[in-house]
Amino acid sequence: MTGSDTDYDVVIVGGGVAGCASAYHLSPDHDVAIVERGQIAGEASGLAAGLVAPTLFHGEHPDVARFANKWFRAFDGTQNFSFHERPRIEFIQPDSERAARDRAANLSAKGFPVSFLDPAEVEEAYPWFDASRFAGVVEYADTGWVDPYEYTVALQKAAEERGVDVFRNTPVRDVSADDGVATVELPESSLSAEYCVMATGWRTREFLSGYLDLPIRPFHLQCAMLRLEEPLDETFPLGRVAREELYFRGELNGDLLVGGGEYLEDTPEVNASGSGTDDEFRLHVASTIPTVIRGAERAEFVDGWSGVDAATPDTLPLLGSSAALPDEIVVATGLNGLGMVNSPIAAETIRSYITGAEAAFSVEPFAVDRFDGGGADFELRGTFEMEGAGR
Repeated sequence: MTGSDTDYDVVIVGGGVAGCASAYHLSPDHDVAIVERGQIAGEASGLAAGLVAPTLFHGEHPDVARFANKWFRAFDGTQNFSFHERPRIEFIQPDSERAARDRAANLSAKGFPVSFLDPAEVEEAYPWFDASRFAGVVEYADTGWVDPYEYTVALQKAAEERGVDVFRNTPVRDVSADDGVATVELPESSLSAEYCVMATGWRTREFLSGYLDLPIRPFHLQCAMLRLEEPLDETFPLGRVAREELYFRGELNGDLLVGGGEYLEDTPEVNASGSGTDDEFRLHVASTIPTVIRGAERAEFVDGWSGVDAATPDTLPLLGSSAALPDEIVVATGLNGLGMVNSPIAAETIRSYITGAEAAFSVEPFAVDRFDGGGADFELRGTFEMEGAGR
């Protein structure tokens, strides 16, 4: 609990999924506050596609993947939150078959339910798809999806029940640290804490520019909702056409959500709270999805939106502190459009830093200082460069 010289043990700036997850993980034995400039899950977190695939995204770090896989199943049912388990299939082009087969075999050898399916096996298991132009798919059987707004708000409500204070519609003017105390400046007051966690997405770079040049860049992501003639049922898998940079899942009402259309964003503030999809993305969806999903050529476009998240050079988040930062300021940013998957990983890493307790996995891959130099002079890249292992 907090000492008499600070308002809180921890103040978390940012009410997105990383901030709310961190608050929930810290709340059993810390006095915590969340400060959010707008509404909880009002920007990137609430606009996400909600795909959850820890083995796919963190298979090179098995303990990380296992921790996240376990977390979503344990949190299922909390505050009426639901984790919808579905397999995920990654469509593989012929020139990437060898690498994809090797990856599937490697993950299987580590104990993950991952396999490679030939086109005939794909169409037998998943009759919605035309796999004839592909070498096959990598199938992940430990994946699923969440409603991103529902999940983030469930974390916030569960944290509040544990005593976390939530300040909505409260912009932060500045963050600093002196004599072991972090100060969060608000419009008409300030909060003090032993630690301040900056979970402010692409804005974190500007907030901390007086200390270091964080290697993050804002980037744009888009989603389209399609209504097929035949509604999808709960056996429809998550999927991705890697070469086309499109991923998809079914909705509970039978609609199809398609995500992609990612590019670096020069004016992030304009689109941060959500905007529509652009013509290029809609045309790409219209020309690609019918070549993979049978019957989709008659799909109706019913909705579309986009948001802005923060990218890092290697697609892994920045979690913890830096030699250039005061010990009292902690970073949880650069989720690379994978906020749902990375939320428990961020929370566990932040808790480990603040408490000094060993995390359930090595936090080294997420070190803030892992790059030579800083800055935003890098290009956007996929979550993994190898086809079959992307977002």
